[in-house]
Amino acid sequence: MTPLFGTCLLAAAATAGLFAASSAVALADDGFLAINMDNQKIGSLAAANAKERTPFDTARLPASLIPYLELAALDANAVNAFRTLVPADELSGVAQIRALVGHTSFEEQWAFVPAISLWIEIGKNESASELDSQVEVDIDYLKKIVGLYHEVHVVHFHPASFYASGAWVHQLLSVEFPADSIAADDMQPIGFALPSPTDVISSIQLSEMLFAQDPDASIRYSVVSPHGLVTYG
Repeated sequence: MTPLFGTCLLAAAATAGLFAASSAVALADDGFLAINMDNQKIGSLAAANAKERTPFDTARLPASLIPYLELAALDANAVNAFRTLVPADELSGVAQIRALVGHTSFEEQWAFVPAISLWIEIGKNESASELDSQVEVDIDYLKKIVGLYHEVHVVHFHPASFYASGAWVHQLLSVEFPADSIAADDMQPIGFALPSPTDVISSIQLSEMLFAQDPDASIRYSVVSPHGLVTYG
C-alpha cells in the first residue's frame, strides 16, 4: 500500500467492482447494506431502524458537516452523503466488520467510542479500482470526537483483494479459516492479519495531531481480518 497521508489517505491493493452511485439502497440477504444515492430509500431505511429501537441521541455527538444516519449494522459506505452510526459494543462491531472482510472492494474506517458504545464512520472519499483501494480519514471530525470523549478506538479493515494472494488465492485457507487452527510451521497467513506499513505510519501521524490537541487522550488503532482484531500504534 502506498502512503498518501497528505489527506490521511490509506491505500491498499483492491479489485474492481465499484458500487454505482445511482444504485438503490437496500439490505442484502446477509443484512448488510448495498449503498447508494437514493435519498428516499435512505430515509426509509433510517425510519425502519428507528422503529426497531430508540435512536441514538445525536445531541451527544459533535457537529458533522454531513447528516448522521443510524444503521443496524456496520458497512462500507462509499456514498459520503451521510455519516453512519451503529450503536453496538466493541465485540459486536468487530464481528460485523469480520463479516465484511473478503466481501467488499472498499475499505472503511470507524471510531468506536467506549463511553457511549457507538461506532461512528470516519472514513470518507472511499474509492476502489482494479489496482487500488483507498479511504481518507475525516481528521477534523475525529479531532472533535476525541476532544469530546477522549478515549477512541480507530478501526479499519482491508479490501477483498488484499486477500487475493498467497494462501487464499491458492485456496489453501478459506477467508473464514480460524487462526488458532493454523499449524505452527504454517504461519505465513498470519501476515494477512497484520496492519500494513502504511497503516502504522498513518497511526503515528494521526496520534501526533490528536495528542497535540488532547495530551490526555487514549487512542487505539486496530485492523480487522479473517483472524480477528489486531491492535497497533
